[in-house]
Amino acid sequence: MNDENSEYERYNNLARGLGLDVKYRVSDYLTLDATINTDFAQVEADDQVVNLTRFSLFFPEKRQFFQERRSNFEFNFDMQNRLFYTRRIGIYEGKPVGIYGGARLVGRAGAWDVGLLSMQSAPVEDLFSENFTVMRVRRQVINPSTYIGGILTNRMDFKGDFNTAYGLDGVFRLFGDDYLKLMWAQTFENENENRPFSFDPARIYLNWERRSLEGVAYNLSYSRAGTDYNPGIGYERRSNYSKYGASLLYGWIREDSWIRTHKIMLDGFYYSNNADNVTESAEIWFGWDFLSREGAIGLITGRVIYDNLLEDFNLSEEVSVLAGPYTFFNLKGELSTPRGKAFSIGSEFEIGPYYDGWLSSIGISPRWIIKNRVQFEGTYQFNRVNFSERDQQFDAHILRLNGLLTLSTKFSVAAFVQYNSAIDAVLSNFRLRYNPKEGNDFYIVYNEGYNTDRYRELPVLPVTSERTIMIKYTYTFIL
Repeated sequence: MNDENSEYERYNNLARGLGLDVKYRVSDYLTLDATINTDFAQVEADDQVVNLTRFSLFFPEKRQFFQERRSNFEFNFDMQNRLFYTRRIGIYEGKPVGIYGGARLVGRAGAWDVGLLSMQSAPVEDLFSENFTVMRVRRQVINPSTYIGGILTNRMDFKGDFNTAYGLDGVFRLFGDDYLKLMWAQTFENENENRPFSFDPARIYLNWERRSLEGVAYNLSYSRAGTDYNPGIGYERRSNYSKYGASLLYGWIREDSWIRTHKIMLDGFYYSNNADNVTESAEIWFGWDFLSREGAIGLITGRVIYDNLLEDFNLSEEVSVLAGPYTFFNLKGELSTPRGKAFSIGSEFEIGPYYDGWLSSIGISPRWIIKNRVQFEGTYQFNRVNFSERDQQFDAHILRLNGLLTLSTKFSVAAFVQYNSAIDAVLSNFRLRYNPKEGNDFYIVYNEGYNTDRYRELPVLPVTSERTIMIKYTYTFIL
């Protein structure tokens, strides 16, 4: 926008870049990857979603560099909580951040599985250039299903601010199908001294489960995050809480029936705040899921939810969920036809009370494969939250269309278009890939965003919010 705030200014930036990726085989079981001026522009955009919770969203990693050998770095607690979340590197507030480069060493050294990663990001907006370093080790002990390990992460910028985390974990096969998982981690940063024997900067997770598709299975867990626990390269939905969880499952298999596998479940959890032991939320749900002989899957659950909101949270600029304690019940279900067929379709729904209102949500996702050359996928999701007593209503539509054309093993074209009514935008992504031989790739990537409600702000928004055209070529040579 110009200085008078009367119109939007257009910026055209032409960027050129040259990067280098090196893969070196240190030994038969250990590989070093080095990268300079790392670029992920050819990666497909994230799926648009509507957030109906008070928590930040968790998005999966799509960048190939971080997907490769990622199990060597995993240090995951319950839910999506983890000490190392790769999307903290090279992404800031949903936008890409330049990466000067880095290195990754993964594989096996003797009896140990090892992972070492160090990346240096470029400065952006109010962030200085940062270094992200992760070291992870683990090894089998006692039996092939038992291991112990450790992790160290560090995030430091050029101003000297840092965040360090370290942890120990182990999975032990006790007997039969019973497993015990123990995890402990601590963090410290800047002026806060390291307190290894304090619970305040610590994270604890205990889990005892019986893994079985037939008969009785169960899962008991305890999770705690202290008031000063803050993983600088991690993901944590809540802070300063204790969680107790339990589930009981019973499954059976019918080889002579169309529905081959059945499972009935009873699950629940309870969160309390460590500062005052006040209940934050609790949930009990029961359900049944099945798997057919041909691969169709289904799930239906009923949930009783208690949530104690300490402050309002917004669904949009006009619609909010008000603070206060709430108890409500809803139904949720999923049904998908076999994915191995040329045409398959998935569907989901959720309906019932939602805090002091009512939620209705439905989604459908068809998929069509034509002779393994052409593939179309679509998703439509509609969410309506109605607070009739407050005369507020929130409607959100998500529409996604994916197309993939594979002309040969060397040439493919992919298109991805999304519409999200919650942000009044259409986002498009087009990627052409030509792979003349293994290790050589030529990409043309086109991204554009459109404002579907230009009059929601003054001055009137432009039709196009952003546009990117990228041409990229990678060449692999062996020395």
